Amino acid sequence: MKNIFITTGDSDSVGLEVTAKALHALGPIDDVHFTIYVSKAHQQQHYFNLLKQKFSLRVSDEYNPATPEKNTLNVITSSTTGTHWVEEIVLNHQKYKVDALVTGPISKVNSFTTHRVNGHTELFRKLLQDQIFMSFVGQKFNVLLLTDHMPLKVALDKIDINLYNEALKCIDQLNFKNKNIALVGINPHAGESGLLGHEENEILLPFIEQQKSNFEFSQPLPADTAFLEHNWDKYGLYFCPFHDIGLSAFKTVHGLNDGIQVSLGLPFLRTSVDHGTASDIFNKDKADFGSMQMAIEYAIKKGSDHDFK
Repeated sequence: MKNIFITTGDSDSVGLEVTAKALHALGPIDDVHFTIYVSKAHQQQHYFNLLKQKFSLRVSDEYNPATPEKNTLNVITSSTTGTHWVEEIVLNHQKYKVDALVTGPISKVNSFTTHRVNGHTELFRKLLQDQIFMSFVGQKFNVLLLTDHMPLKVALDKIDINLYNEALKCIDQLNFKNKNIALVGINPHAGESGLLGHEENEILLPFIEQQKSNFEFSQPLPADTAFLEHNWDKYGLYFCPFHDIGLSAFKTVHGLNDGIQVSLGLPFLRTSVDHGTASDIFNKDKADFGSMQMAIEYAIKKGSDHDFK
């Protein structure tokens, strides 16, 4: 039995809406048990009613690791925040037998207020004291970010061959058929043979040489042409040095409902919606649940049965 945990994010976000709609669309699944965390502040009874059409709800104030009953959906109603729920699950992942965690959207302002972090990824790093990488899985292509939420001048200082090797250790949690990996350049025009920067020659080319017996890497690709459509079938994954290089291309192509985030380096699989809190349409029943459904389906498919580090 796979245990899939879902946190619905901020109380005034569309997290509960997209979760309820996605689970209603999926329905009960053999050998999969869902636990969702919901804020007591905004429980939105109509979404509970939607879930009741497909599941028998077991509502409580705290998680009970007892053997789940078939078609039962655990609903944990909490007065704390989405960031607190994630903290609880991470710190108890072995006790709770967490196979995968799916997270709804949280505001970076709220996560900084409660935990002094800029989002989920930074919270994972703080709790586990380990290297965690952000990656994004889409219908057209996938990206892995070597650096993410930090100023560009800080990110550049972190780029070295060891960082690329650490990222390689985590990619088994990604599902891509084409094993060729695109290395997106660090400088304009991928350095133009050293005229526009030396990082490609000093970091990327030695990395390719070091790993050539294990992986098929492209030569450093200029970021302005790397994501053109004719490359989508050529490469299963793009290694991107900086946040905006990878996500500007990914979200331009996939929008906000046709992709998901997958955190790499955790002792369990974590997926997330590829959109924000959308508090402007909170409780208006307008949210598209495509990204949440994709995140849950990916968690079911790739989440392992308690294969902890």
